[in-house]
Amino acid sequence: MKNKLLWAALSLIIPIWAGAQGTFPVNGVNNPQTTRYTFINANIQVSPQKLIYDGILEIENGKIKAVKASGEKYDTTAIIIDLKGNYIYPSFIDIYSDYGVPSFSEKKKKGRGEPQDLSDKKGAYGWNEAIKPETEAYQLFAHDEKAAEAYRQAGFGTVATFVQDGIARGTSAIVTLSDEAENKSIITQQASANYSFNKGSSQQTYPTSLMGAVALLRQTLYDAQAYQQGTLKETNLSLQALNQQQQIPQVFEAGNKWDMLRIQNLAREFGKTYIIKTHGDEYQNINSWKNSNAQLIVPINFPDAVEVKSYFDAANLRYTDLRHRDAAPFNPYILQQNKVPFAFTAEGLKDKKEFLKNIREAIEHGLSTTTALEALTTNPAKFLKVDDKVGTIEKGKLASFIITSENLFAEDNILLENWVQGKQFILNQEPPYFLSYNYKLFIDDKEITEIKIGLKKDNKVNIVTFPLSKSIDKINYSAVAQQISFIYKSEKDTFFLSGWKEKNNLWGTGNNQNGKTVRWEGRETESYDSAKTQEPLKIKTMPAYPALPYNYANKNSNTFWIRGATVWTNTKEGVLQNADVLVINGKVAAVGEINGQTLQKFGLKNVPTISGIGKHLTTGIIDEHSHIAIMGGVNESSQSSTAEVRIGDVINPEDINIYRQLAGGVTTSQLLHGSANTIGGQSAVIKLKWGTTPDSMVFADAPQRIKFALGENVKQSNWGEKFTERFPQTRMGVQQVFEDFFTQAREYEKAWADYKTGKTKQQPRKNIELEALLEVVNGKRLITCHSYSQQEINMLMKTAEKFGFTVNIFTHVLEGYKIADKLKEHGAGASTFSDWWGYKYEVIEATPYNAALLNEAGVITCINSDDAEMGRRLNQEAAKTVKYGGVSEEDALKMITLNPAKLMKIENRVGSIALGKDADLVLWSGHPLSIYSKPIKTFIEGVAYFDAAQHTQAEAELLKIKQELIEKNRQAAAKGKKASPPKKEEEHTYHCDDETVYTEEGDQ
Repeated sequence: MKNKLLWAALSLIIPIWAGAQGTFPVNGVNNPQTTRYTFINANIQVSPQKLIYDGILEIENGKIKAVKASGEKYDTTAIIIDLKGNYIYPSFIDIYSDYGVPSFSEKKKKGRGEPQDLSDKKGAYGWNEAIKPETEAYQLFAHDEKAAEAYRQAGFGTVATFVQDGIARGTSAIVTLSDEAENKSIITQQASANYSFNKGSSQQTYPTSLMGAVALLRQTLYDAQAYQQGTLKETNLSLQALNQQQQIPQVFEAGNKWDMLRIQNLAREFGKTYIIKTHGDEYQNINSWKNSNAQLIVPINFPDAVEVKSYFDAANLRYTDLRHRDAAPFNPYILQQNKVPFAFTAEGLKDKKEFLKNIREAIEHGLSTTTALEALTTNPAKFLKVDDKVGTIEKGKLASFIITSENLFAEDNILLENWVQGKQFILNQEPPYFLSYNYKLFIDDKEITEIKIGLKKDNKVNIVTFPLSKSIDKINYSAVAQQISFIYKSEKDTFFLSGWKEKNNLWGTGNNQNGKTVRWEGRETESYDSAKTQEPLKIKTMPAYPALPYNYANKNSNTFWIRGATVWTNTKEGVLQNADVLVINGKVAAVGEINGQTLQKFGLKNVPTISGIGKHLTTGIIDEHSHIAIMGGVNESSQSSTAEVRIGDVINPEDINIYRQLAGGVTTSQLLHGSANTIGGQSAVIKLKWGTTPDSMVFADAPQRIKFALGENVKQSNWGEKFTERFPQTRMGVQQVFEDFFTQAREYEKAWADYKTGKTKQQPRKNIELEALLEVVNGKRLITCHSYSQQEINMLMKTAEKFGFTVNIFTHVLEGYKIADKLKEHGAGASTFSDWWGYKYEVIEATPYNAALLNEAGVITCINSDDAEMGRRLNQEAAKTVKYGGVSEEDALKMITLNPAKLMKIENRVGSIALGKDADLVLWSGHPLSIYSKPIKTFIEGVAYFDAAQHTQAEAELLKIKQELIEKNRQAAAKGKKASPPKKEEEHTYHCDDETVYTEEGDQ
């Protein structure tokens, strides 16, 4: 074992004439010099996998000259530093920082400012200020000693820095944390290109939503390709810069785990590989990453405990937040277990002193020390392709390393020094003792306990048991004579022991309290230093949290037999009394009277049965007009046409409103863009498979759709006096918007046709907005149009007929009863409210008889919600048509099932209980149109995504676990974990008229 001697850091420099020259003038006598140091008796962590005990490290002029094993010859003419068993590690690398560059915090917009359509930036740059790939961090970088010191104190020697502002953010530079001039600190000028979905400091109107941010980046990447090909006859320095950056690593910031999937979709679309800076919640959908080639940058800013001072604090805490507070430290371990490579970042930490502490917490939660070292050193170096310069302690690399008193991850380890490019920065002094051993104590050959010995500076010894206790007392040690004495107190006896230290063991004699002579030994198990290099002895186990979404939906239980129910088929068979329905593999296999012979026909024997006696069975409710499960804003309200944005890019499969609507019998919804602009975004038709993934929720066979809008919203009637510039401002202008964009779509089609047939040689620019509109005019993308007044509805039908297509659905259509004959003649359907009217002037002539009158006229009519709350009780909304207009009960039910299925062109799979259709079913406690009836089970493709009985059980379990998490949180705060006041969480539900602005901090 090695005795560490406390040494004072040497600051001598051996002057040797060097050949290296610089361009900066010297004010005084020129004195170029070479600095050489030789570190001996050091435990050198060369790489995460390689540790050299008693090694030798030689550095010269800021670089590593040699790494040698104990006993090898070394340069004795250099400054010799005897570490006496201290440790050397490569300095940490953070590849996600804004060190030394301008920092932009997002400007919060209070109220509405003057709208800004185009960029104010001077020069031949792109049109949108959120796209700024021309930003080069190396040109802006300036050393910041205060920030550098904070990083060095945490163990960092190198960082990648860039301006964290905008969607396309430009390039990062790799810089060291020395205090030298910038020209000596920058080691890579363009290390990575950086992206996010946050528009940042841009004051431009577009984008106002998350889906707009996705669309803007998609179009920009296509424009960059066109610019590269020479398609765009312009000088665009932004696109030029973007193209130049495509060969370097691409780093993309994710605001949450679902952003990570959006980034992966972009990667597939453009053939890219993105290094994703995560939000620390990626463990929650680890299955999306464990078999991918993803590389992650993982923050280590675990959530604070929360102050719970009252019942109301506890009641308002969300279970998902409590669960994340408890589970977040397991995140690195879960990534490790699933073989996902990652690097750590200090980004997000208010105090970088917490960084290493949080790494140790992750190790306590299962992360191996080897993986932790990789995430701190070699992985970030490899990710940004600077592993030839930093990341390990090897010949030729920068002499950037830290010196520690113990193994890096030992709880009592202290970072002593941080050497950056061969320059010493003293961080801390040696700990109270700097030599420690573990021994097993034997008395008369009987193992008693484990003890730990620590050598202090004054050559006295302090011995404590391991784990800590008060059983050792009055210790004396002579370092010269290697003599030791102490008192050991057990529960039954007290021993006065003395003896010697011989090599790695202790031995001697003593007496107990009765004077009996005993022999004792202290057999070294392993040094405390080397013990700390092993995996933690006690690793916490991640609890099995109840899932939210509730995890009782069993996808393998989609074969069953419902017996004796009143079955509303929505077919010519009508309502069947005391009927059975057989579901096999999620499809309706038989309806009517089912017996053993029926089962044998399908090769079935033991089929789970569900009693339908006294209950009613219907097909699942379909909501044609919904805004649930949308992240980051329902309106891209910036421009007259935003046909390029896609609701499918921003689906949130964990929205609680999905589950609430399952509890109301809804199984399919069309998620619509809002009504802030004439041509809105592309719709998404989903099945409400709560808690799966966005892609698995999408109704795969549903035709593509888009949202249009008419009326007051699109001409900004109620937006205020500052919003009088955007076209259109009149209803006449709305019609011209349609004419203009449909004409552009036809011209776009012709341009591509001419190119493909060879009429023109110039390939057209790919325009994702016009491609969506071309699908509209060609009848391949169906329209749902927000509408109220008859004259506007009539206008759009005539405009569509002029361009040769049909408007599929007029939604709301509250004056539809006035022109029902024209709607039928055009071939449009109607999706209306049951009894909304009078909430603004353009609906002053609405009537609750609208649905009945449209239905009577032969227009396919359905009832929609446009509201997360109303979506829970669409059966009751449909029932109102029985009262207002005398619609039959079967037709009323069809208005929320079969009719929306027909209008959305998905009636081949859903909307009725018929052979071969999806088993999207609702088992009701009573008549489905009664206000007293509730869904007992809601099935999607035969899987019960809502089960009232299971819900009650799951909710009770959830409450119990929530209480346990609150108590764990309270105990953590009591033990000193930082606690913050509870954050007020407000649930936001969207409607057509919402004009939200999306930021990473939420919807503003």
